[in-house]
Formats: sequence, C-alpha cells, structure tokens
Amino acid sequence: MSNFLYSSTENSLSNTVTAQSYEKQNIKQINETKKQLYLTALDAYKKGLSYEKEGNYKKAFYEYQKVLKTKIKYPQIYKRIGMCYYYFGNYEYAIKYFKEYLKYFPEDKNIKNYIPKLEQQLKFKEIKYLESTAPVAEFKSPLSAILFSHIDLLPPAVCYQGYGNFYSRNRGQNWLPVSSSMSLLGTFAFAGGIALQLNSNGLDPLFYSLYSFGAYLISSAFIFDLFSSPFIATESTENFIYHAKTNNVKLQDKSVDYKDPALTALISFVGGSIIPGAGHFFAGDNDTAIKLLIITPLIAGTTCGVGLALANNDDPDTKQIGGYVLWGGLGVYGIMRLIDLYGSLLHCDKISEEYYRQLVNPNSKFVLKDKKEEKEPWITFLISLIPIPGSGNFYAENYWTAGTLAGTGVISAITYFTISDENNTSKILKYSFLGIACLTKLYDILSAPGYTAIYNAVYTDKLEREKNIKNKQGVYLYPSIFQNNNFGLLISYKF
Repeated sequence: MSNFLYSSTENSLSNTVTAQSYEKQNIKQINETKKQLYLTALDAYKKGLSYEKEGNYKKAFYEYQKVLKTKIKYPQIYKRIGMCYYYFGNYEYAIKYFKEYLKYFPEDKNIKNYIPKLEQQLKFKEIKYLESTAPVAEFKSPLSAILFSHIDLLPPAVCYQGYGNFYSRNRGQNWLPVSSSMSLLGTFAFAGGIALQLNSNGLDPLFYSLYSFGAYLISSAFIFDLFSSPFIATESTENFIYHAKTNNVKLQDKSVDYKDPALTALISFVGGSIIPGAGHFFAGDNDTAIKLLIITPLIAGTTCGVGLALANNDDPDTKQIGGYVLWGGLGVYGIMRLIDLYGSLLHCDKISEEYYRQLVNPNSKFVLKDKKEEKEPWITFLISLIPIPGSGNFYAENYWTAGTLAGTGVISAITYFTISDENNTSKILKYSFLGIACLTKLYDILSAPGYTAIYNAVYTDKLEREKNIKNKQGVYLYPSIFQNNNFGLLISYKF
C-alpha cells in the first residue's frame, strides 16, 4: 500500500489545478459565498495532503472532512479519506470511499487492484471478531449429557461426581454441580466410617450409620446428575440456537451432516471392540481415530502379552506379577475405549453444532425456508412412556436416535429371551442384555423432551416468541434449572 500512498499526490494536485482552471472560466458567474467555499475546500485539501505526508492521519482526516462539508466537488477527496480510514484500521469505510473514488477515476489500477485485498483482510478481521465474541452457549446433546453422567460410576470418579453437569454447562459457567458436593461428602462419610471401625471399639452403630449415609449421598449424587444433565444440556442448546438465529456467526462453506450421539456411542461400543477408534472414525475425527488405532494394540496388546507370558511362568511370584500386568493391560484397553467413546461424543456434538448453525442462521445458504408445527415436551414425555424403545424420540422427529435405541432395545430383548440360564456365565449375559434393554428405554424417556425443545427451537418460532416475552416482561416461561448450581441444592423456578 505504501508504494502508491503518495504516487498520485502530484496527479491529485494537477487534477486540482485542472479543476481550478475550469472554475476560473466561470468565476464571474459564481457568487462570493460559492467562491469562499471553493477557496476553503482548496485550502483544506492542501493542508490535508501536507498532514498526510507527515503521517498525521487524524489531522489530515479532519481537513478532508472540511472539504466534504463545503459540498464542492473534489472527487479525489474520496481516495484521500479512504487512505485515512485504511490507516485507522477501518477497512470497511476505506473500501467504501475507494469505490466512490473509482467512479470518477476508474483508470487508477492501484486502488482498483488493492480493494480485493482489503476485502479479504476485512473478512479475516470479522472472523477473528466473531471468534472472540462467541457466546458461551454451545450445542449440548441431551443424550450425550446422559452418557457423560455415567462417568460417575467409574472409580475413582465415583468419589467426585457430576460429569454430566460438567459436560452440559456452558463455557462461561464455573459452578460446581450439586452431585460433586454430595459425592464428596459421601466419600468423607465412608472414610470416617472406616477410621472409626479400625480405631474405635464399641461404636459399631456409628460407623455403620456413616457407611449408610455415605452410600446414600453417593447414590443420590449419581441419580441427581443423571436426571438433571439432559435438562441443562437442552437449555444450553436453546441459548446456542437463539444466538445463531439472531447474530452474524462464522459459517462453513460446505454443508455439514448431522451426527447422532446414540449411533456414535453404539459404533464406538460395538465397532470399537473390533477396530479401536471406530467412534472417532464415524464422527469424522480421523486423526484421533488413527492414533487410537495404533496406540491401543501397541500399549494394551503389548502389556497383556507380557502379562500372559509371565502368568504362565512356573515361579509363583512371577505368575502373580504376570496377573497384575495382565490386569494393567486390560485397564489400559478399557481407558482407550472410554477415550474413544467420550471423545467421539464431544466431536459429534461439535459437528452437530455447525449443522444446526447452518440450518438457522439467516446468512447461511442452507438455512431452513419453511417452519413446522410446534410439539409439546410433555406430550413427548407421555409418548416416551410407551414400552417401545425410541418412541419419544420418534415423536420428536429425532429419527436417528429413535432408530438406534429401538434397534438396540429390540435386539437386547430378543437376546434376553433367547439365552438360557443354565450356568452363571449365561445368567450374567442374559441379565446384562435385559439391563441394556431397560437402559435404552430410560435414555428415551430422559432425552426425548429435550430433543422436542430443540426441535421447537430449530423448526418453529417458539423460542423467539418466548425470548421476546421474557425480555419485555422479565419472566421465565420455563425454569432456569440449576442456574447457580454450586455447594448446596438450588432449583429455581422464576415467574
């Protein structure tokens, strides 16, 4: 830009002289007021050029504005003001004045060729601005929130629960889930009971009471996390969709396909048994998938192989060490499977976030054209109580989740009735499939109302209507659940 900053200064002055010569021909016809305005404009223009050469763009801009106020036609003034805006970092107005200048001087190739570069820089600055001012609200799948709450059952996470709430809350929120506080207190109660049992006599009822109280708190923490997480995730998603509908957001040029968390979890759970990283492959995160594909057999397989070799040794001590190493290898394998499951769910929701952004943002070329009829979440809840897996999600038109839950539930139920209970192994398998069938129905009941709310937010105007009423009247049409969810239980319904 500096190459042509002053390249046209002399030309501009010559243009001014030319314009002045034309004015002199008719100077007798111009009244004194018009003449004074002309002289003022010329003087301001010359001062502006002088300030611009010195690098004092604020004073130059001030003088150029004087020229505009006189309403005397100096077309070259648009270039000079555009240059000032450029150095102010206001590319949008620089482009505007450069284009106005080209209407009078279209042969100026320097300006004409530089406008596309400025437009590219302007777009880059806009993207950076959108990223820096991005809302704290994110897309959070209700079903993913339910699955994240299951981390509470894993040791040592059971001592500090609330992972479903941790997943569901927004980026800008830092409250601690109630489940975390409850499980931590339960852990302290257990520790107190153990201490009393080991070091005290005659206090049997007391340490048993502490065990019972600890078990109550820990189990309640899990239930609380399980049932609250999908509602918090739904509220986060509604806020995200409302922002995407009403603001200029960063959009991808290519259409993005929806990724269903239920199907992702199923592929990770079943397919991951054969191909490590299957969940990430399905979610589109190929880099992580390849790493899991290499690392899982390399570390877990090697550890298990060493463990088996040591376990077959005749020496009892070596055999015992081999058993520990073998269990360590199985533990590594289990950790890798968990990384695939929950990592693929996170990536899946990021893909779905872009999918919904493209559907609802007015600037998207994939934006929805037609609206649909609203659905009531309480009707969805009643339909989800029908003893058919996926019935609630089917009503919410969340067909991928409905199909995945229905298929998994039906296959599990058939397997349960097919397997006989002749021995302990078959009994374990039999009732494991019964548990899976029950879980699919529980997932449907807990997630279907949330997906109905998301359906209304995306395909209807219900969310905007409620937001407008809320802004005008200061009321909540639905509860802001666990808004300040910290140490202690707080569920606030605001009317």
